[in-house]
Amino acid sequence: MTSIEGESASVSANPQGAEGGSPEAPPASHPAPPSEGRPTHAPARLFSRTRRWVLAALVLLFFAALLSGRIVVPALLGWRSGLELWIARSDNAAALFAQLAVVGGCLMAIQLLIATLVESNLSVAFRLVAAPTTAGVVTLVMASATRELPMLLVLGLAVLSSFMALFSSVPAVLEKHTRAAGMVVGLAGLTALVSVTARALAVWASHEALTRLFRAAQILATVAWGLDLITLGIAVAWLAADRKRLSLAVWIPVGLLGIALSVISLYASPPTDSVLGLASKAVHAFLRHPYPFGPPLLHFALGVTLLFAVPATLFQRFDRPYARGAIALALLARTGTDIPVLALALLLGSLLAALAAARERPTA
Repeated sequence: MTSIEGESASVSANPQGAEGGSPEAPPASHPAPPSEGRPTHAPARLFSRTRRWVLAALVLLFFAALLSGRIVVPALLGWRSGLELWIARSDNAAALFAQLAVVGGCLMAIQLLIATLVESNLSVAFRLVAAPTTAGVVTLVMASATRELPMLLVLGLAVLSSFMALFSSVPAVLEKHTRAAGMVVGLAGLTALVSVTARALAVWASHEALTRLFRAAQILATVAWGLDLITLGIAVAWLAADRKRLSLAVWIPVGLLGIALSVISLYASPPTDSVLGLASKAVHAFLRHPYPFGPPLLHFALGVTLLFAVPATLFQRFDRPYARGAIALALLARTGTDIPVLALALLLGSLLAALAAARERPTA
């Protein structure tokens, strides 16, 4: 076939023909068959400049689902009398945000999986693992939207999403421009796995009245706290490397807000029907047991700071939407992949980190 195509090209290049006769018109060029034009990379439109707005909206949607479902609604319960209507409306809004996050996240996960499967810059082994893992997480998350999952399936969902984060961190860490994003995603997956194990041991210890087992759960919670601290440090260092003045304007208020809310929740003892009392209830509702060893202020401050770090990432690194989105979703999901929406968020962050390593390049 190759030799025939080469001879045709040489004959066409000779206007006098093979035997010196009259010149003949060159044969019309035919398009390459579909098999020869098969794409080997994800579509370029997935990496366009407008993509940053889609990913930012997705991050904000997941953040709104977490904020309304795990913080606002639990804090409003028992805050003041006569708020039944507002509590019902907040509950409906939380359910709406959760459903939108599930639908939008599943659609985005399928799109990112297709882009991953056709991306030749990613290894075959990674693509073979990403396909069934993504399918399993998406299936379980969609099932959780209509019914409560059994405990074993919840644990399986947490393990699958954490494994995908750890596996996706490998290609991201190997590339210099996505090393920080890969480390954040990998640490978030490890933190989520340790945290879920600690909560499972704490529940078991509470049911069986096992003091030593509960201490083991607290040790795992302390390990998770240390991993959270490292994760936040890497994320802030990478985000702040672009524009240091802007980073100071973003992260100083985030840190001060986290410390202030933690002090109010632990030491201020405001009236329960006041705004500060509502803020204190919201912080306690967000942070999950078991608590780690050490000063409670450090645990509360780090947890609240990591929460507000999610929207703070959207104000930096505008030229790196995939890596930035991976970091934001990983910081959001580290609070617990035993919640289906957060497991889906970690899966999306994992796929974004891998695609950022394969295709996204920093601009000069």
